[in-house]
Amino acid sequence: MTANADMGSVVMLSSAVAGVGVSTLAAMLARTLAQRGVKCVLVDADLQGGGLDVLLGIENEDGSRFGDINAPLGKVDGKALLRELPVWDGVPVLSCDPWKVENPQWWEIQACIRSLAQTRRMVIVDAASHIGLDGLGDYIGARHIVVVEMTVLGLARAKALLKSSGTFDGDDGPSPILVGIGPRGTIRNRGTTDVAEAEEYLGREIDIVIRPDGRLCSALLEGLGLRKPNTATRKALERLADCVRGKVRKA
Repeated sequence: MTANADMGSVVMLSSAVAGVGVSTLAAMLARTLAQRGVKCVLVDADLQGGGLDVLLGIENEDGSRFGDINAPLGKVDGKALLRELPVWDGVPVLSCDPWKVENPQWWEIQACIRSLAQTRRMVIVDAASHIGLDGLGDYIGARHIVVVEMTVLGLARAKALLKSSGTFDGDDGPSPILVGIGPRGTIRNRGTTDVAEAEEYLGREIDIVIRPDGRLCSALLEGLGLRKPNTATRKALERLADCVRGKVRKA
């Protein structure tokens, strides 16, 4: 088996901007796919922040998290692991809670992702800013979604990320899916870069654009979990799911 043999069914989401909504997008994408009958699993590889179970309101649910899992010789029983995970809206979730237990090593994360990729049709990974994942060589074979904050600073950071991460592009793999996220808290979109300007600056197409969803953000801040998105966000998620499924099938 080659190093990235099972990674064609893996979708990794990341961003150069912290707090832009990578975890929320990963969860909503996984839920959208599950509602279509795609068996998927959600993996929290945000080693600095973590807390995906808290975001989803399942922190008190029984089940395994990173820190509970042993990967002797870099191997994990995917079917057994899947049975041990808490489930959110039909999606099993492997969360990372760095304030409770020691963070997993990159090779433990790799072992879990590879084993889950053998048991589920799709594995959605919240990779945040890739901090602590430098040794994760298998991500070369995965599909990538790069979340771009649609601001001047957000675009500059995204361009630097895309330039420095050669594995996102070129001979080592297909181009990433770019998702533009509008900044929260602006008045009449002031400070938001339009799509045409963003694409010209980055030199590539923004595949999906998602505007801030005030009700969704408020529910998350109140600890009510991830509610259903508004109509515009739902349509954007459906387009993203179409894009992901099409590109995964070609991988």
